Amino acid sequence: MKRLLSLAVMVFFMSGMVMAQGNSASTNQNGSNNTASQSQSGSSNTAEVTQGMFQGATDSEGATAEQMQDGSQNSAVIKQRDWGNPGNKAVQEQTGSQNQAVSVMFNGANESYQLQEGSSNWSKFQTSNGSGNYGETQQMGDENAAFVKLLHASSSEAKIEQDGDRNVAEVDAKGTGNRVEIDQIGNENKVGSTPWYSDQGVWIEGDNNQVDVTQNGYSNEASYSVFGYDNQFTGEQMGDDNKMHINQGEWYDVENYGNEIYAKQDGQENQLHAKLKGDDNYIDFIQEGSYNTITGFGSNPFMYEGDYSDIDIEQINDNNTVWADIEGTNQDVDVWQKSSSPGNKAKIDIDASLGGNAADQKVDIKQNGTNNLSDVYIDGNGNTVVHNQVLDSEGPTIVNKDNEAYSEIWGSGNTSDIYQEGDANFADQDIRGSGNSAETHQDGGYNEAYIDQKTSGNTAVQVQDGYTYGGYESKWDNNEADYNYSNILQEGGSDNMAETYQSGDQNWVDIHQDGSANTATVDQGLWNQRYTPGVHGSMNEATIMQSGQGNTANVLQNGSGNTAAISQSQ
Repeated sequence: MKRLLSLAVMVFFMSGMVMAQGNSASTNQNGSNNTASQSQSGSSNTAEVTQGMFQGATDSEGATAEQMQDGSQNSAVIKQRDWGNPGNKAVQEQTGSQNQAVSVMFNGANESYQLQEGSSNWSKFQTSNGSGNYGETQQMGDENAAFVKLLHASSSEAKIEQDGDRNVAEVDAKGTGNRVEIDQIGNENKVGSTPWYSDQGVWIEGDNNQVDVTQNGYSNEASYSVFGYDNQFTGEQMGDDNKMHINQGEWYDVENYGNEIYAKQDGQENQLHAKLKGDDNYIDFIQEGSYNTITGFGSNPFMYEGDYSDIDIEQINDNNTVWADIEGTNQDVDVWQKSSSPGNKAKIDIDASLGGNAADQKVDIKQNGTNNLSDVYIDGNGNTVVHNQVLDSEGPTIVNKDNEAYSEIWGSGNTSDIYQEGDANFADQDIRGSGNSAETHQDGGYNEAYIDQKTSGNTAVQVQDGYTYGGYESKWDNNEADYNYSNILQEGGSDNMAETYQSGDQNWVDIHQDGSANTATVDQGLWNQRYTPGVHGSMNEATIMQSGQGNTANVLQNGSGNTAAISQSQ
């Protein structure tokens, strides 16, 4: 028995195996192609491998270090320094709870693999001043934390995979051409809010970096911040009550351009908060589910400052909200809210005078369903706004009604169009400036439309009839514009024009123009007088009041019981 025991002790000593508590193992190596292996079983053990001198000039090329620990409250540390190729390799595996694994690498094309199984474990991977590095961390269990730091690294890759609940992942990457991938499965997980940096999440500083974050579960949270050029972020959350924070607004816009952001949330009651800045950026937000919101941080709207960027927002289902505040020029903003149930809201505010450039903003909002709200405010010149509250297709089971669309524009040379399909819709356009154009098209009954333009050279057109969206009209129901009301008010200028076309019954038009050389046209009955048997514009009223010189008023009513009143003062 004594001989067998001595032999067993000798084998354990040579392999580095420790089966006890509170033991320490330390290995130091310099040179090339070294190998170190440490194994510990038990609790409160410490293992450390150092390959290459960190303070001197000696390095360790092609070295390999492996650490295996089974138990709780153990600590494993690997430090490697390399100046050439091949790089070093570190492998750490821990089974148990409350364990810590640290892998620190300098220079070279190094590789690090960390695996932790259990709960309340902690890991850190750090590489500095090198290219072609790879770090992978896997954690299986609950309440684990993984931290990755890429310092002045290039063309390096870091991957974190966590499976469990209440886990935390965080990445701090500085350099160019790096790629970061985080995958979390479970509930109440976070990318951000760690013991190291509060709510940092993924922090990118540099150019041409790529970040992918995926969370599958409920009540998860992810944070992403970027400073640099031509970076790409893709974030996806699947589940309910998730939150995503995207921050690109802490620097000057000239320091953030050419970045791409793709964010998707699939579930109910999700929140997407964003604050972005820079030029030539592409932003794509998608939410599928109900009661989702796209806003800014705190009680602020989603904020964007920059020029020549493309912003696409898509929300599918009901009771969703997007609230955006955009500053800059030459932005292309598209919002699509689609739902068979009521209650989506889109509010876009744009200050298009930033930087003194020509504005040329384009805002296109499309909403399907009922009880939707589309609201656009623009301060600037040469902008285009389109509200589309229409159906993708028509049929007796599709409902599209009770929608509201608002345009408020301050500036010159702007264009605002509102298209509404269904019953009981409301459209209101308030435009201040010169040379602006406003049009409203409504298809359905019980609709109301208002256009208010002040100053000179403006054009207002309202059509309440069977609107032919896409160049055709499928008449599945009475698509005539019954019980509609149209109001156009143009004051304080000259050379204005107002037109109203209504086809249907019991419509009422009120046109008021204050200025000179104005033209007002009212056509009640068959739009463009395209005769259809049995369809006439009956019981309509038209009132035109023009004050000034050179005004022209035309009223054409087809049917019976119509009333027209024209008052012109020269």
